Amino acid sequence: MKKIMDVSLAFELKDEGTIIVGTNKELDHLTYPEIKKIIGNKILIKNTDQNETVLNISSIQISTSMLKVKILAYVLVS
Repeated sequence: MKKIMDVSLAFELKDEGTIIVGTNKELDHLTYPEIKKIIGNKILIKNTDQNETVLNISSIQISTSMLKVKILAYVLVS
């Protein structure tokens, strides 16, 4: 699997699931459909202990900051 982003924030929402937010400069020039195609519907999370977990993505939010940086947010379900 290809590294999609560095995680900068992760939190739980009771009614939504786990939200993971991060950025990747390599994706900044791509459109929403292009990024969504690269990501697909599953994501591999690797923590600092090198433990890996595969989770399903229920939705993706992609925003562009004032500095033209794409900010990716995923809602995950296990």
